[in-house]
Amino acid sequence: MSKLLLQEDFKRTILEALGKDGKSISALAKELEKSGYKIHRLIITGYLRALSDMQIVKEKDIPPSKVYTPISSHDDNVYSRAYMASKETCDDPDKRTLQVLHSLLRRPVFESELRLAGVDIIKGSRVEHNTLAELRSSMPKRLRTKFPAADVAYEPDEDMPVEEYARALEAMSTSLTQSRHLVLDTRQSKLL
Repeated sequence: MSKLLLQEDFKRTILEALGKDGKSISALAKELEKSGYKIHRLIITGYLRALSDMQIVKEKDIPPSKVYTPISSHDDNVYSRAYMASKETCDDPDKRTLQVLHSLLRRPVFESELRLAGVDIIKGSRVEHNTLAELRSSMPKRLRTKFPAADVAYEPDEDMPVEEYARALEAMSTSLTQSRHLVLDTRQSKLL
């Protein structure tokens, strides 16, 4: 079994065992033992501290112990997923994020959406005022209020090739479902 596969399964097991309210190290050790993992508490402590450093869990000091709680990510949305997928599949994630979101949403992408994604430099063409007004009027009312009137929208200068769009969607879906460890990397490991 792949080492990465074991790591992802163990991380998922830890997060599920912590639950929404979190657990102390001793309570977590007992919960893991029920799941078939007999692991020393010092190893669990180190693993939880590493997860805390990665901002996956939050450490709270409640004497005489520490309680670890999973952090529900506030920035886990289509915008951040598109940016992460773009970083994973391309050398220019700012440009690719605009292309992915434009293809995915089937409309020009507002500047606030691109900033939410994490784009630093917008690499696309600004949508003209009348096209933007038409776009706003065709949007459902709840979306119209989400984007301020002063917010401009952008379209990519060039369309993204279908193969690259498929790779970006693959990266987004494996990230969303936490199944990246199941994907076979097809890198050549021997010289022919």
